[in-house]
Amino acid sequence: MENIPAGQAISVLLLGVLTCSFWQRNSPRSWINLAVAISLVVLACSFAYVQLDLPTLFDRLASFNQISSDVAAIGKLQAGFWAGVVSLVVGGVGVNLLSSWIDS
Repeated sequence: MENIPAGQAISVLLLGVLTCSFWQRNSPRSWINLAVAISLVVLACSFAYVQLDLPTLFDRLASFNQISSDVAAIGKLQAGFWAGVVSLVVGGVGVNLLSSWIDS
């Protein structure tokens, strides 16, 4: 149960890499490149939202005795960590691609 944030983080990173594979190097001003950049930024924001909402879920499960308080504490810690790391990486790549689209 406490590995849910890590699993979601790996999934989002793989989706980000898959999204980056659509980037077209030879045509920097194409609409596909703009869509890729915006998709990465949206993916990072939505992932951060989901990860920052997970501590509420862990608290709720602990209050109903579905999980122990130790598991809830580990899950909340991991959710906060992955929310920061993955959102910054995926969002940073998206912003970088967006700025290169604007500059070209």
